[in-house]
Amino acid sequence: MLTEFEDVSGNIVQFDVADKGFYPGIKGWTSASPGNVKLYDRTESAYLNDCSKANLYMIRYADVLLDYAEAVNLQRGPTAEAVSKFNEVRGRAGLNSLIPANANEFSDLIYQERGWEFIGEGLLYYDALRTDRIGEKVYNHLKNGITDGLYQYKGQSIQFIPKKTFLWKIPTADMNSNPALEQNPDNESDPHFPIG
Repeated sequence: MLTEFEDVSGNIVQFDVADKGFYPGIKGWTSASPGNVKLYDRTESAYLNDCSKANLYMIRYADVLLDYAEAVNLQRGPTAEAVSKFNEVRGRAGLNSLIPANANEFSDLIYQERGWEFIGEGLLYYDALRTDRIGEKVYNHLKNGITDGLYQYKGQSIQFIPKKTFLWKIPTADMNSNPALEQNPDNESDPHFPIG
């Protein structure tokens, strides 16, 4: 997570939570949230050795371990092997091992670990959808943004909360190019959360 950098003029630019999403920020930050960057090796040796200048991957080992722990937990609960795979990810990050009391607690721990491990990698939405946490997460995010007066929520109210069965609409260009396609039905707001 990037919260500070030196610009081309040598000035230190910092993200400040007090900005509440308004920008430019108090300390010159030019977007509504902290940055998320991966290693980009610009050294001469990386160039000369034809090493990847960017951190590219197909699937991360941590993803495999946490997927395994999640799948086993769904079938048999927090087995010793599943917990071991989960704690392998935590250990690599220098964190203490955790021992979940039951399958629900382990499910919550895995979800949280995935959030920390894959921050900014585009997996959190799919994790929340797959584990039926999407409604709760969206609702709390919107409610907190409105309550805290964050820039993008100023003057807004909650209009829609997705649920696990949420389907995106098929783009018009795709619908027009293939008459055999049927548009996805309209989604209904999750009735567990108040809107308005």
